[in-house]
Amino acid sequence: MAKLVTVWVFYDRSEALVAKSMLEAHGIYADVPDWFLTTNAWHFTVALQGIRLNVFDRDAPVALELLKRQLPGYEEPEAEASIFSGVFAFFSFFFAGLPYPVRKRKPDD
Repeated sequence: MAKLVTVWVFYDRSEALVAKSMLEAHGIYADVPDWFLTTNAWHFTVALQGIRLNVFDRDAPVALELLKRQLPGYEEPEAEASIFSGVFAFFSFFFAGLPYPVRKRKPDD
């Protein structure tokens, strides 16, 4: 049974859909499962680690060769994460989300 594998990751929805159309024009079934979420919540694109372009595993070498030929010089951005950056991001969002302390008014007598 054939499985879908990710052959390319895009950070622009239009590029992903054009690549999908190009592969389908060459007779290769392609799927972009993240297109709807990135359309409605575009700011989640980086959190989802890009927009995946999937093909069947039997078609993956041909699809990858077509993509490399059609996208010369395109390098997939490297997502480098470390524990320090994760902890820093957690605490910065945590502390940035705290409400400003408001003084309580004294009740009128």
